[in-house]
Amino acid sequence: MRFERVFDVAPSVFERQIQSTYTELQDYYKLNCHDIDRQIFELFEKLSGMGVYAQQEGKGEISCLCISYLYSSLVTGTGEFCLSLYDDRVYFDDNPIYIFWSPVFLWRQFDKDVEEIICSFKKLGIRLKKYELDAVKIEYVEQFFKIGHKMFADYSKLIITTMKNSTLKTTKDFSVIYGGYLDTATEIWRGNV
Repeated sequence: MRFERVFDVAPSVFERQIQSTYTELQDYYKLNCHDIDRQIFELFEKLSGMGVYAQQEGKGEISCLCISYLYSSLVTGTGEFCLSLYDDRVYFDDNPIYIFWSPVFLWRQFDKDVEEIICSFKKLGIRLKKYELDAVKIEYVEQFFKIGHKMFADYSKLIITTMKNSTLKTTKDFSVIYGGYLDTATEIWRGNV
């Protein structure tokens, strides 16, 4: 019964928090845009270079860039995304090219959000027990990863430009997808690189 009450209240708490978080992250980006842009450019430049090297060793054309959030990073506290280049077999590619990135600014915000969510529940007279807090974090991270989707979608032009500037060979219907690691994903971009 208590657990049900927590999750009856959670959606409204999460919605208020996500709106506030998105505004804070936009403000943070405005102040740090050059550093964040540089990090993303260097990250995708490195990934493209790894892809070119793999193609020199015999890997075929790349058909998909998959940006995956890692649920395990919630447990480890690393807040990592896995950025993978796949051939036409996507998840069945036996030799994917991947790199991990932990955007510190996002995960600092996530930790701050969790503290604010705990306070919101306290204001409603609900003191979360450890197992409830863990469940709330898992539910909230789903909402939080939607911010990651928006961020990478906003960066798709920079990502594609970086990949175009390399000699990476891609298929004509190359796509960029975002989702959970080896889980369902949504398409951010599709086209010819």
